[in-house]
Amino acid sequence: MTPQRAQALLTRIELLALPARAAPPTSTAAPAPGTGKGAAVKIWKIVPDQIDDPLERMIAVLGRSECERARGKRTAQSRRTYVIAHACLREVLAAELGIDPREVRFAQAKDPYRKPALTGNTQGLTFNLSHTRGLILIAVARGREVGVDVEWLGRRVVKMALSGKHFTESELSELACAPRDERDHCFLQLWARKEARVKMTGEGLRRAIDDNADPDRFCAGAEEPWLCDLELAPDHVGALAVQTRS
Repeated sequence: MTPQRAQALLTRIELLALPARAAPPTSTAAPAPGTGKGAAVKIWKIVPDQIDDPLERMIAVLGRSECERARGKRTAQSRRTYVIAHACLREVLAAELGIDPREVRFAQAKDPYRKPALTGNTQGLTFNLSHTRGLILIAVARGREVGVDVEWLGRRVVKMALSGKHFTESELSELACAPRDERDHCFLQLWARKEARVKMTGEGLRRAIDDNADPDRFCAGAEEPWLCDLELAPDHVGALAVQTRS
């Protein structure tokens, strides 16, 4: 993908504004709160159906391991979403770093549960990626860790089985108090907050699920993050977690 094509791709994804009632923590590397140039945190929202670039051109910007993971996806839809998500991630990171998207390098984590990170001259840049049916979110920050999650409201989940194992008493209370017709929304919003928080720490929520453990134990001893719900499309919920001290 040429730099001109990359710039065109970036113009068709949305820089998401954070809720006006909240401002994320700032850092010395990026002192301005909110979003936009110089912001402590930026969140990019991508609707896959609005990206019409040929898949082959986006695959061309990916690394070998990303291409292998894309080929391993079970359906054409999940493969396409994965490619778009990771091509856009490279474009966003490259724009922040001032390099070609193909020059973005990721550290190879030995632990498959650990979140990806940049390697080389990172300029203090951190990121997190989340995608589900119909929506992709990319969060970037400087000088502090960040975690983001998006959930599709049409997702089928065994709510009580999951919540009983992985939710705190206060979260269970919030879920129980939600009106019946809003319970799915409440559950997935709680889940998005939890996943964003655990992803911020660098540990995957999937580990907690696999271990049948409380995900919050991976945050034990860590400073409480700045956390907010994200205002997305009507059929999605999301959350952002940001390290409060760089």
